[in-house]
Amino acid sequence: MPKLTFTVGSTRSGKSTYVKEWEYEQRMKYNRAVVVNEDQIRLATHGHRYAGRAEGLVQSMTLVFIRAMLNSGYGVLYDETNTSLDSIRSIFEINPEAEPILFLADLQTLYDRAKLTQQEDLVTGGVIDRHCGQLYKLSNYKFSPPKVPGVYRYADLFRINND
Repeated sequence: MPKLTFTVGSTRSGKSTYVKEWEYEQRMKYNRAVVVNEDQIRLATHGHRYAGRAEGLVQSMTLVFIRAMLNSGYGVLYDETNTSLDSIRSIFEINPEAEPILFLADLQTLYDRAKLTQQEDLVTGGVIDRHCGQLYKLSNYKFSPPKVPGVYRYADLFRINND
């Protein structure tokens, strides 16, 4: 099966910036790589960055699209926060060998980036705090987050025990 890679990190942590570089490199090497981004699926589905009532549909479409691309021989990078245990489990259900890439940044940096991009609602609405809290909860599952902000690639970073 072609490679499935996925991002894990709060909004504004640098995931999509990394993804742009990854996409360019993959296309230069293989020309058989695709990025799946739920924000783009949301915009195509209902025209908004987020609409709670549509999340079930967006997530279902995303997982189907990932499977379709893998079945067609494409390497896939799934660009999403993936900070919850359920989201990570759903990825490993598609491919138990999926590779996470962890993006860590301190809270103040995340807040500052949100403000710089006129997305203060990510701060005032508690989105960044929720993502960071979910990352902390993941540390209870065979994962000890590094203490230094940065980008981390571990093949077994989030090998979740399904017990």
